[in-house]
Amino acid sequence: VEKLWQKRQADPNQVLAHTGGRDVIEALEKRMGWELPETRAVLKNAGNCSSPCILFALEERLRQSENDSRYWLTSFGAGFSAHSCEMWR
Repeated sequence: VEKLWQKRQADPNQVLAHTGGRDVIEALEKRMGWELPETRAVLKNAGNCSSPCILFALEERLRQSENDSRYWLTSFGAGFSAHSCEMWR
């Protein structure tokens, strides 16, 4: 993930992550220096439901902010073959 992060074209408006659990979210926030409110909301509302969690977080962010243009998605474990990706609209 760190190698991909270093290759990004620009800083994202928001990082969105697979929920993984409270400890995973806290570790990601600390390591990356980003708050993950959408990820926390998905954990609270849907639990850790594997790969779809990151799409739920993206859906939440898109609903909240029409001005964002860049996102960084990251996930760990089976079902998300990219592990991290840069996305923009």
